[in-house]
Amino acid sequence: MKMGTLLEVVKNLEIGSSKDIYESIDGTAIYIKRPEKVGRNVKRKYDVKTNIQIWAKEPGKKEFMPNHLRILIDLELKKQVRPELKKTLLLLFDKIYYGEDPEILFESVKDISFPKPLKPLDYDMYLAQLFIAEQGTGYIHESKFDPKYLFFQGWIRCVLSSNLEIDKICWSAIQNPPSPRYTSEDNKKHKKYNPNRRELWYIEEDIST
Repeated sequence: MKMGTLLEVVKNLEIGSSKDIYESIDGTAIYIKRPEKVGRNVKRKYDVKTNIQIWAKEPGKKEFMPNHLRILIDLELKKQVRPELKKTLLLLFDKIYYGEDPEILFESVKDISFPKPLKPLDYDMYLAQLFIAEQGTGYIHESKFDPKYLFFQGWIRCVLSSNLEIDKICWSAIQNPPSPRYTSEDNKKHKKYNPNRRELWYIEEDIST
C-alpha cells in the first residue's frame, strides 16, 4: 500500500489490537500492534494512542520485534554481495520514502536474488515503510527533521551510498541523527531544503545501475 494509506491504517488501529500488513515472498508475516501499555524498558515518553509495535513471524519460528538496525545491517550485506545494485537499491528505498507502494515497486525487482541467509528484498522494503510510518505517527518529541521519518531514511542512504564500516553506522544511528549530506534537501527545517531536488541529490559520484 502507499504511505498515505498505511498512515491511515496506523492512525485508526485501536489500542490493544493488531493488523496484518504484509507477507514477504519467504512467508514472513509482517504486522503491527498497538499495545495497551508501553513496555517498562522504553526510556522515551510515548503516547499509547499513537505508539505502534512492528512484529514479524517467520515460518516455523516465534514472532519477534525487528528493529531499525536489522534493516541497516541487511542492506549493508546486500550491497556487499551485489555492489552493482547500489543505484537500484537507493532509488527503490527513496521511492518508498516518497510514498510509493512497496508491493508495486517489488514487481520491478522481484527477480533480484541474494544468497541465504539474507532475507528477500521485499522483507526489507516492507519493514522500511513500516519504520517510516512508526516514526511519522509515534514520535511525539521535537525533531530536527520535517518530516520526522527522514531520520531513518537518512541512515538508509548512508548505508547504501557510503563506504563507512557498518559498525560505525549502527553505533551512530543509535546515538545521533544522520549527516545533513543525506537529509538537507528533503528537510523542511534545513536551510538547504529544496522542493525541486534532483533524483539521488545526495550522490555526487556516478554510480552503476
